[in-house]
Amino acid sequence: MVMVAAYAVAKASLPAYAHRFSPKKFTQHQLFACLVLKSMLDLDYRSVAALLQDCGDLCRSIDLDRPPHFTTLQKAADRLLRQPFARRLHDETIHLAERRRILKRTIRLAAIDSSGFEARHTSRYFIRRRERGEKTRTNPLYQTTTYRRFPKASIVVDADSHLILAWTVTQGPSSDLVRFADLIHEACRRRTLRAAVLDAGYDAEWMHRYLRLDLGVRSIIPPKIGRPTTRAPTGHFRALMHHSFPTALYGQRWQAETVFSMIKRRQGDAVNAIHRHAQARALTLKVLTHNIMIIKRHRGGFLQSSQYSFCESVSRDLTSSTNRCSSAACASAIDSNFASRSASGMSASMRSSPLNFKSASQSSAILEKPQASSCCSLNASMRAWCSVKRCLARIA
Repeated sequence: MVMVAAYAVAKASLPAYAHRFSPKKFTQHQLFACLVLKSMLDLDYRSVAALLQDCGDLCRSIDLDRPPHFTTLQKAADRLLRQPFARRLHDETIHLAERRRILKRTIRLAAIDSSGFEARHTSRYFIRRRERGEKTRTNPLYQTTTYRRFPKASIVVDADSHLILAWTVTQGPSSDLVRFADLIHEACRRRTLRAAVLDAGYDAEWMHRYLRLDLGVRSIIPPKIGRPTTRAPTGHFRALMHHSFPTALYGQRWQAETVFSMIKRRQGDAVNAIHRHAQARALTLKVLTHNIMIIKRHRGGFLQSSQYSFCESVSRDLTSSTNRCSSAACASAIDSNFASRSASGMSASMRSSPLNFKSASQSSAILEKPQASSCCSLNASMRAWCSVKRCLARIA
């Protein structure tokens, strides 16, 4: 589940306790997993504390003896979602995605965009609250409340996997260029970007020069800033965009819009915080939760889209379980998983196929039951069975 994945990410990037004299009732890993559960289900602190109180399986999945109080989660969010800790957690999600072959070291195409979130504690009815009096022009029946400031998030997204490589939080309404240098530097620190697609809000000649000449990233921005005219825009790179604009490649910019839609539909489009620092921490939690959910989705996957074969998947499961079971139990697991699948198919294929082994002793040595007395012999036996599986695939 996502909560267990968040627990593993926190264990790999954070210490167990914030201080040596801490009460040591809960680890930072457990508290971060509870915060990810809160963001994923779009709950408040009281609701997620009540959910953990009712669902004991959730607590046992992260080795939690008792559910924390909601004030404990609120204080943990103030501490764990600050910039140093959040950066370490985000780096771990990127490394975990690379180890699971979800993300590559070189990003083929990155999409950059920004979007605003609601900052509200009031209900919809209170925002459009009914006033006393008649419905006239000077005294309307309903009053519409608008917000002058709102939290705004800018993200750099991998167009292939929808993982967020970097993010910044500002106050809107504001220009998209605010803190853009910090945003692109964070993305380039984590991965090598080949190309980046941006909307017309980033259109500027100095932006092309900064991305192309300083960072080595091919920038694709439509030249639409300025008055409408038939003339080519000023500047070398803006004129290049005007004459030969890669329309098909620019269509991938919508991957950033897709990521914002995934966050707002799943985790809510509102940030229940008043001060801008608390709003920034809430958006940071949404970003981390999104990456963890992407990693958890790719971990299982569909059968037809799995990156590993049956033999390799069972080999990984058996290798990871060597710490919990004996070598004899692992050998029996190998025999039960592969003997029924490989032995019958191998004997039938050897009768009907021109593929021959060098000697009868070699074929009998391959088909006999593997003896796994240690971890090394277990891996060797698994490699032998995988080679038999590949031979069967070539025969078929």
